[in-house]
Amino acid sequence: MSIATLTSIAGFEKSAQEKLLDYVWSYYSRPAGTGQTYQDNMDAFRRYRLIPRNLRDVSIRDTSVTVLGSKLDIPVAIAPTAIHRFAHPDAELATAKGAAAMNAGMVLGSWSIHSLEEVAAATPGGIHWFYMLFYNDRGHMKRQLDRTERAGYSAIFLTIDQPFFPNPSARAAPRSYPFTMR
Repeated sequence: MSIATLTSIAGFEKSAQEKLLDYVWSYYSRPAGTGQTYQDNMDAFRRYRLIPRNLRDVSIRDTSVTVLGSKLDIPVAIAPTAIHRFAHPDAELATAKGAAAMNAGMVLGSWSIHSLEEVAAATPGGIHWFYMLFYNDRGHMKRQLDRTERAGYSAIFLTIDQPFFPNPSARAAPRSYPFTMR
């Protein structure tokens, strides 16, 4: 199935399930925790409707938007997520290159396989944002902020909670994965 033929979230999900290994699909498709936030988000998303603007000149279109001082060509940003290597051998480098090719935003997660410096170096001119967790060691946080600034990241996303992992009872999944993180 060509990506050009995919026109819905359901289509993307079906294509992903067909292409990914079972344990990878299981990881990506399971909601975190009880799944309540996932369900609430899906319910809210279903309420949106695209309304065609008939009898309008659409010969010149502009989907760009400015977010946090960065101009995106499309109003899309990739949220901070983990284990990109499940989707591509180059992990976050591939995700960042895809985002940069579309001039879309990408928020690099704190637990990425590749360092924030490697990701920035792989996508010169890309939009670099970083997601930072709160740590008890404030010195560690300061060093991480200094690194993001030196690497050219233009925004920091902070969380006030801790990440939740997919609920293992939602679907069976192995306890270990075939790679290591550095």
